[in-house]
Amino acid sequence: MSQATLDFPDLERATGPSPADIGLGRAAWAIVQAIGVGRVAGLAGAVALIGGVLLLNPDLPRFARSDDAPAATAPTEPLSWVQVSRPIAMFALDTTLLPREGRAIEARRHAGGGGREEIQSFGRPEAGQPFARLVAYRPGSEAAAPGSLFLDTARRAAEAGYAVTRSAVPVPTPTKFGAAESADVVLSRAGAQYACVAWRVLAEDADLRLSGWMCGGADRPADRLTLSCALDRLDLVGAGDDRALKAYFTRAERNRLPQCATRATPGGRRAGWLDADAERALRLRSHS
Repeated sequence: MSQATLDFPDLERATGPSPADIGLGRAAWAIVQAIGVGRVAGLAGAVALIGGVLLLNPDLPRFARSDDAPAATAPTEPLSWVQVSRPIAMFALDTTLLPREGRAIEARRHAGGGGREEIQSFGRPEAGQPFARLVAYRPGSEAAAPGSLFLDTARRAAEAGYAVTRSAVPVPTPTKFGAAESADVVLSRAGAQYACVAWRVLAEDADLRLSGWMCGGADRPADRLTLSCALDRLDLVGAGDDRALKAYFTRAERNRLPQCATRATPGGRRAGWLDADAERALRLRSHS
């Protein structure tokens, strides 16, 4: 057989309907009989009419294909912490034991949990000065259980642009708030390293967490006595109707460290609610 000849029986076997096709055709015809030939014809005419309208009016909206559908975008997560543009200080740390240059205060609130952080910084490390950082955290529903002092310091240092390169085992340090956790740490930033003392006080009964660090300068290393006496000058200046916080600082004022009395005097202590309450209590006792 030449290449031009065709074997029709073989072609029929190759292209003829399969038993499955015959079965599908019979099923389709059964459906047509059940619905009715007239209704099927009407449906076919309606489909053809809609197709013609869409063809003649390309501006009409069409259903998007699955590959044309826009990709679903993940919902934007709201900001967790919102900066307070003009913070009003709740705490004051006025002492000549800390540099007056470079003092700054910032505050932020948690958008969902309601917690508040007040951050005060002192000194300019780039100028070779001693410097310090105080974080007063009033936790809200967003707060997790406090971790170790090292983890807390590492997180706070990262927020301020530092890294903790070394840390010693924490030891207790006496303060007017009770024993504070403290540890010798080395902070680094931009190739410079600073020897510091990191510390933390957890006052669960007042819903207050105090933490931070104090770093020495080129000619004066940081020491725990300076830290204790600096915290001796930490005052509450704005508590509103928070009785628990007021009671906590009232107890702390009665526990000032005697060894700090001969240290540097505070540089202009700020008057706050505690001064008025103390004067009122003295007047009441004098008449009793």
